[in-house]
Amino acid sequence: MKNNFTVLFIAFVSVFNLASAQGDITVTDNVGSGDVYWTANNTYHLDGSVFVNAGTTLYIEAGTVIKGMSGVGEESSYLCVARDGMIMAEGTADAPIIFTFEADPLDGSTPVTTRGQWGGLIVLGNASLNSTPGESAVEGIPTEETRGLYGGTDDEDNSGVLSYVSIRHGGTEIGAGNEINGLTLGGVGSGTTINNVEVIANMDDGIEFFGGTVSVQNAFVAACGDDSYDYDEGWRGQLNSNWVAVASSDDGDRGGEHDGGTDPETAQPYALPTIDNAIFIGRGTDAGKRALTFRDNAGGHYMNSIFFNYAKGVDIEDLEEGEDSYSRYLSGDLTFTNNVVDCGSDVFVTSAGEDLSEYFNENGNTTSSNHGITWSETLVDMAGHADWASWTLAMTSGWVIQGELIDINEVTKVNFDVYPNPIVEDYFNISFDKSTSGVYKIFNSLGQVISSDAFEGQDIIISDIRLSGLYYLQILSKDSTPHTKLIVKK
Repeated sequence: MKNNFTVLFIAFVSVFNLASAQGDITVTDNVGSGDVYWTANNTYHLDGSVFVNAGTTLYIEAGTVIKGMSGVGEESSYLCVARDGMIMAEGTADAPIIFTFEADPLDGSTPVTTRGQWGGLIVLGNASLNSTPGESAVEGIPTEETRGLYGGTDDEDNSGVLSYVSIRHGGTEIGAGNEINGLTLGGVGSGTTINNVEVIANMDDGIEFFGGTVSVQNAFVAACGDDSYDYDEGWRGQLNSNWVAVASSDDGDRGGEHDGGTDPETAQPYALPTIDNAIFIGRGTDAGKRALTFRDNAGGHYMNSIFFNYAKGVDIEDLEEGEDSYSRYLSGDLTFTNNVVDCGSDVFVTSAGEDLSEYFNENGNTTSSNHGITWSETLVDMAGHADWASWTLAMTSGWVIQGELIDINEVTKVNFDVYPNPIVEDYFNISFDKSTSGVYKIFNSLGQVISSDAFEGQDIIISDIRLSGLYYLQILSKDSTPHTKLIVKK
């Protein structure tokens, strides 16, 4: 009995000690040195600027809550991972790591549009930039703070892991017109892992890249006061996928503001990321906002994405003098492939007013509204396009719902038959599965266009082939990606 009592007593003491360890921990200036562990049984309060210094690794357990104290200017609270520091923030869908403001009760009562209550999360690295002299002071941190410098020569630099991390209600003002982004990535290298991150209700931009080579998968930016995704200074992440931007009715600018270089704009490497499967939802066609802007020599590649509910679509800067993104477009460094732009006007244009719809149509893009997404001031239905995001505050709050699944392949799909084929007379028929409008082109075996015209309807008669041989029929429908079929004239 004595031995059993001793065991029970030790167990009791252990539980007591664990319970007594739970509490509130205030952190100032830096998180510590060496390996530092933040655990879910504590809430960590950021009192002003807090740094993960060079040589320090901060481990954050799944389910941990970090709260930034209120304050503006030099009193702003934020967490910054300095160059050669590292953050290992690995949450789960069931237990995400939450960054929010001091007074957030975390019970769902805080409106999703509450912004600017603390700073944000900043990660800095040693990857290359295109600004001179190869390093910069990050936006949102006073320039005299040397731990706010980023950039270098190591494009494979590793700043750690951010996974299942929710950043809420930040973006406090440091100075006039100088707010902190929800997640700032300055010179972060490709060795860094970032996936399943949320930025919601930030006063400034949601996620902003300043140079570097890091990629981000599964990112959800919602209800931010400025742009959702920004990049600058030659950012070149190549594995970006599943980006979502959802605007609230009260505020917000572009889905993406994409700049190339700053000092000088001609500097290389050019901004040249690849982004696949993005869903950007604006706050109404009457709000005057644009889905995407490319400028200052920025390039980039968007594929298989949907841009919906903005007043205008994609704008490419074209200047009479100086550097612009139109140069990147002409060189093939700015491409737009297999996307849906369901916006009010100016679907794909230059800032000089040139309509680039021919390029738009020939590269699998469409203006189809057959994506299933709906938006209102109180409810956004994602139509199943972001089924990975059920853990985010945007969805758990009920403001954004997954909705009924819509197959992305159906968004740009139209079926048609050609008959007779082989052609025996001077005409043939094109029969669509629904009434369709667009342009058809007929190419000979040498790839030369021998006929092209607009069409509208469900059953079309074409009488442009008179010589025997092999031909290719290309359909450029407003409801479809380009489709090509081989036809034979006997």
